[in-house]
Amino acid sequence: MNGIACVVAALLASGCSVSTDDRPVTADYIAAAILAPGCGRPACHASGANAKNYTFDTVAAAKTAMKRLVVAGKPDGSQLLQVMGEATRTKGGIMPPDGPLPDADIELIRTWITDGAAGL
Repeated sequence: MNGIACVVAALLASGCSVSTDDRPVTADYIAAAILAPGCGRPACHASGANAKNYTFDTVAAAKTAMKRLVVAGKPDGSQLLQVMGEATRTKGGIMPPDGPLPDADIELIRTWITDGAAGL
């Protein structure tokens, strides 16, 4: 087997998956591109509203909130993920209240937390 075939075989055997999401998996990107527009709206978690004392409308504010809501390396223990997505609605998750974030965004956040939540 050549080198590339060995790597592919090893990945398949280990259950690893290859992501097609080429967005940055960083705290700054998640804060600016996902949380600010999805959660930091004026009626929700913006500086003026400050719902539940979490603010997401700026990168700095979102990172401060994320420090309280994220357990690095433990996505299932992170409150940020516990309230997101359609699957959480049966468990009381309601964010955002008008509909879940796209699955790809939630998975990007999950990957970032799993990988240690760098940048917080």
